[in-house]
Amino acid sequence: MPTIEPRKLPRQQRSKATVQAILDACAEGLQSRGYHGLTTHAIAMRAGASVGTLYQYFPNRDAVAGALVVRSMERLLETMRGALAECVERGLAGQAATEHLLLSALHVLVEERPVFSRLGAEAPHLFRLPAAVAAASQLIHMSQEIRLTSGNQLDLPMPEADAWIIGHMVSASMMQISLLEGPEEERRKLTREVARLTCRMALSRVSESSASVAAAAA
Repeated sequence: MPTIEPRKLPRQQRSKATVQAILDACAEGLQSRGYHGLTTHAIAMRAGASVGTLYQYFPNRDAVAGALVVRSMERLLETMRGALAECVERGLAGQAATEHLLLSALHVLVEERPVFSRLGAEAPHLFRLPAAVAAASQLIHMSQEIRLTSGNQLDLPMPEADAWIIGHMVSASMMQISLLEGPEEERRKLTREVARLTCRMALSRVSESSASVAAAAA
């Protein structure tokens, strides 16, 4: 079975730029041709590189597309971690924090739509690369991090299992929202609704009633 791992990782700034150009070209090719229409020659030509240069780093088309999947997953993870840190810095909590996290994720998912929509359907085996699986696991694990930092604000009868389930439900919903055509505002509206429903599932009744009293008093 042909390998789908890169031959080597770039070390020099120039070679890193070349690899990024190859991955960008792969994403553009996915958008216009789909996975089955991709060839290493077409990717190299679009990237402004020779096929020989491409083969220095990637043994075949699968390896290029697999590296693109890993890049997209890691970008999503980095964005979510950054958004979580911003929530802490700005003192965001509850629905406001959840909206910030999910809207940040939506931006990446829409930009990386060729990867998730085309490769997810046409080459799902690429999402089973160890680095892609590791990034996906860390994304889901963030739900446990949020659970642990939220303390008694949450009302989860089976905390670890419930957070895991909610994490997967939210992940699946966000993926579907990002694939919708139409105005961006409609996707953002649906994302805010996911945030509201998530908080409704997870926030404790005490917190909700306290918030209602505070809102009434205001």
